[in-house]
Amino acid sequence: MTGTFLSSDDPNENPTFASWNKVYVPYCSGDVFVGRRPKSTHPYGLQMLGHYIIKAVMEQLMADHHINSTENTILFGGASAGGLGMLANLDYVQNMLSPAKVRGFNDGGWFTLFPNFGEELAQGTPYFFSTLEVMFNRLWDGYVDESCRSEMPKPAACLYGELVVKYLSTPIYVMVAQWDSYQLQELVPSKFPTVRLPPELPSEAEYLSKFGNNTHRSLRRLILSDKSGVFSPACFMHTFSGESDYLAVTSKYQIKGRTAYKAFSEWHVSSGREGTYVETPLETPLCNPSCCSSLCTKCREHQTTTTTKRSYKRSDYAVRASSTGLSTIYCTWLVIWGFILHMLLYS
Repeated sequence: MTGTFLSSDDPNENPTFASWNKVYVPYCSGDVFVGRRPKSTHPYGLQMLGHYIIKAVMEQLMADHHINSTENTILFGGASAGGLGMLANLDYVQNMLSPAKVRGFNDGGWFTLFPNFGEELAQGTPYFFSTLEVMFNRLWDGYVDESCRSEMPKPAACLYGELVVKYLSTPIYVMVAQWDSYQLQELVPSKFPTVRLPPELPSEAEYLSKFGNNTHRSLRRLILSDKSGVFSPACFMHTFSGESDYLAVTSKYQIKGRTAYKAFSEWHVSSGREGTYVETPLETPLCNPSCCSSLCTKCREHQTTTTTKRSYKRSDYAVRASSTGLSTIYCTWLVIWGFILHMLLYS
């Protein structure tokens, strides 16, 4: 298969991964790839078996192409719902495909435990989490990372990257905007108002400032990691690669001259020591100059960034870059590319 962004076979568009084998797994289960609920036990007679779809795909690839070989490097992930599915299934897939080396990729599937605009939250979890918990338990019989599940009082919480990341043994790379437009405008229960973009009231601007700070806080483990990485510009958007109508625009967003693609390539080639670029939140919601739009009309005069740079010898970096086997057929990229179904997330 070929596509755009990381799935393109054009070396001019995708110089790092163009020669990789690519597998596309359509999103048709409606359960962010965690479901284990057959229609015989589903309250509405639906079949929601996303986790078993991933298992079946891996088993087929092992049988047909022996991807669980020592020489293979596998990039496993996707956009939005595909990113959530990666977080839930990553270590499971690594165990299945061992001794192959698996890495996780998450584009816009990093939602945070933050209250809705207008929601008063003195304690406990945001209102939306109760909706997610019903879907996870009753509709999906959801699968999540086993290490996280064993310690989390409510397993559905393991779908949140900020909570599950401490339990993952497999490195991941996350692309997430400081203001995820899907969480801000789509995952909003009807009992709460939707914050306007750009903000029109001081209360909306204050809320967005707190939301951006919370996104930054949720990424702390990735920012400090010497194996995982993150790209997070001060933008209002959802995915960098999953929405084809906007790809020509979102693929150009930059932090310190790096696009999401270039940052991700740095992370891959340096084995996680490079590639992390995260903009520091400001007191007011001002956008990165490269992503000013109708959603964000006020932009920063200068980019204020927090960039994690790992120490390395230049000669060592060159050796790693030349020995990663970017042109070999043994490198396999698996992608789950899906979007969350709106009808399943409203309450």
